[in-house]
Amino acid sequence: MDVTAYKAPQWFEKSRQRRKTCQYDAFAFDTAIIARVRGCMQRVQSAEHVDVKSGERGLVV
Repeated sequence: MDVTAYKAPQWFEKSRQRRKTCQYDAFAFDTAIIARVRGCMQRVQSAEHVDVKSGERGLVV
Protein backbone atom coordinates (compact mmCIF):
# COMPACT_ATOMS: atom_id res chain seq x y z
CA MET A 1 0.00 0.00 0.00
CA ASP A 2 1.12 3.55 -0.73
CA VAL A 3 1.74 5.21 2.62
CA THR A 4 2.11 8.71 1.15
CA ALA A 5 -1.50 8.57 -0.09
CA TYR A 6 -2.75 8.61 3.52
CA LYS A 7 -1.35 12.09 4.10
CA ALA A 8 -3.33 13.67 1.27
CA PRO A 9 -6.74 15.18 2.15
CA GLN A 10 -7.86 14.60 -1.46
CA TRP A 11 -7.37 10.86 -1.00
CA PHE A 12 -9.36 11.03 2.23
CA GLU A 13 -12.24 12.81 0.50
CA LYS A 14 -12.17 10.41 -2.47
CA SER A 15 -12.32 7.41 -0.14
CA ARG A 16 -15.25 9.00 1.70
CA GLN A 17 -17.14 9.45 -1.58
CA ARG A 18 -16.24 5.91 -2.65
CA ARG A 19 -17.68 4.58 0.60
CA LYS A 20 -21.06 6.13 -0.26
CA THR A 21 -21.20 4.80 -3.81
CA CYS A 22 -19.53 1.40 -3.84
CA GLN A 23 -17.29 -1.06 -1.97
CA TYR A 24 -13.95 0.21 -0.71
CA ASP A 25 -10.87 -1.13 1.01
CA ALA A 26 -11.89 -1.00 4.68
CA PHE A 27 -8.35 -1.62 5.94
CA ALA A 28 -6.89 1.20 3.85
CA PHE A 29 -9.67 3.56 4.97
CA ASP A 30 -9.15 2.69 8.67
CA THR A 31 -5.39 3.06 8.29
CA ALA A 32 -5.88 6.52 6.78
CA ILE A 33 -8.04 7.58 9.73
CA ILE A 34 -5.48 6.22 12.21
CA ALA A 35 -2.67 8.05 10.42
CA ARG A 36 -4.72 11.26 10.38
CA VAL A 37 -5.55 10.96 14.10
CA ARG A 38 -1.90 10.36 14.96
CA GLY A 39 -0.94 13.43 12.93
CA CYS A 40 -3.48 15.55 14.80
CA MET A 41 -2.27 14.21 18.15
CA GLN A 42 1.33 15.07 17.25
CA ARG A 43 0.25 18.58 16.26
CA VAL A 44 -1.59 19.00 19.58
CA GLN A 45 1.43 17.75 21.55
CA SER A 46 3.77 20.11 19.69
CA ALA A 47 1.36 23.01 20.26
CA GLU A 48 1.21 22.20 23.98
CA HIS A 49 5.00 22.02 24.05
CA VAL A 50 5.24 25.50 22.51
CA ASP A 51 2.76 26.82 25.08
CA VAL A 52 4.79 25.35 27.93
CA LYS A 53 7.90 27.09 26.61
CA SER A 54 6.13 30.45 26.30
CA GLY A 55 4.54 30.04 29.72
CA GLU A 56 0.97 30.31 28.41
CA ARG A 57 -1.84 27.82 28.83
CA GLY A 58 -4.13 26.48 26.11
CA LEU A 59 -3.57 25.39 22.53
CA VAL A 60 -2.16 27.52 19.75
CA VAL A 61 -4.29 27.08 16.63
